[in-house]
Amino acid sequence: MIKQAFKNSLQDMWDEAFYLVVFNLICVISTIFCPFILFGLFATVHDVEQEKGIKIMTLFNHVRKTWQQAAIWGAINYALILVAWFNLSFYSQFNTTWAIFVQFVVISLLFSWGVIQLIMLAVYPHLSEPTFKLALQNATAIIGLYPLNMIVLTTITLCLLIISAIMPIVFIIMAIAFIATLTNRVVAAILKHELKKQEVNL
Repeated sequence: MIKQAFKNSLQDMWDEAFYLVVFNLICVISTIFCPFILFGLFATVHDVEQEKGIKIMTLFNHVRKTWQQAAIWGAINYALILVAWFNLSFYSQFNTTWAIFVQFVVISLLFSWGVIQLIMLAVYPHLSEPTFKLALQNATAIIGLYPLNMIVLTTITLCLLIISAIMPIVFIIMAIAFIATLTNRVVAAILKHELKKQEVNL
């Protein structure tokens, strides 16, 4: 599943290279508006997967449609990052085993939440009546049902981010767009597989 999704993602990036590079650049420079751009980007790569033509305004049209959910999502995540940063800063003052353990727990929880958010962003455009809560529930279910696929997807994402840290041009040009495209393809394949299972059971 991941192998085919990876190939399809490369094809999507190739087919819409110009627009996706531009959208990636917009994500990089959007800073505080990043939640709105990310929601729009994931909806845009969903359009690419559905073989719908995209234009420059496609991203902004999706941003306009999803800004309320994106605002809620952004506020929650900014708040959690702030709380995590405060905790890490506070416990870093203590040179003890228990303080290191608490920091490890905070980082692990933040990482797990980040994986859930990545899947949630990809799930959202696939819902017939999308809401943040429903997308979050579906994302959690997907992670629970397909842990191996999620591990591989997370590994690829981390590798791309590490490469981006070494070569920032990768991050500027394509990292965000490719992660969004690949995650969307994986989620689309999983949802299609689940629908086939339901049809067989019926």
